[in-house]
Amino acid sequence: MTREEITELANPDTFQPFVIVTSSGHRFKIPHADFIDIPPVPEDEGEQAPRPPSYVTVYGKASIPRFIVLSNITAIEFQKEPTA
Repeated sequence: MTREEITELANPDTFQPFVIVTSSGHRFKIPHADFIDIPPVPEDEGEQAPRPPSYVTVYGKASIPRFIVLSNITAIEFQKEPTA
């Protein structure tokens, strides 16, 4: 998963609840855009441009931050909309 892909999923304007599945089998529910944080790309302060952070932070029910390396994300599962 790339930073661009996860940023698009976390966009509050088009957000749809989803679950992040990692290579270790852990599942992290993201019911709202406030439950995921994508760190900003550092500003270029010299000759060599800094590498953008390769992780996201997700928060569970107890507001405990979990750091997930983007390369460890194996799948994104979208939650089905409730039917009336």
